[in-house]
Amino acid sequence: MAILCYLPSLEHDRPYAGAMFAGTSVLFLLVYLVVPLLALLLLWLIIYSAVRAALTAHRRALAAERTTAPDTL
Repeated sequence: MAILCYLPSLEHDRPYAGAMFAGTSVLFLLVYLVVPLLALLLLWLIIYSAVRAALTAHRRALAAERTTAPDTL
């Protein structure tokens, strides 16, 4: 009789145990994997944009300095 307690239910109005945790596993993946990866991507994009802007400004300043500096030779 104890074995009958572990058999899957034949009633169709209750979901199986596997479907009970499907929403939890999706939420787990969303919170612990997707959100940190998106945060890292956003952080990388911000740092990349700042470094690129700084390098562009530096190159322009060097180019302007070369064209306006008098020859000292």
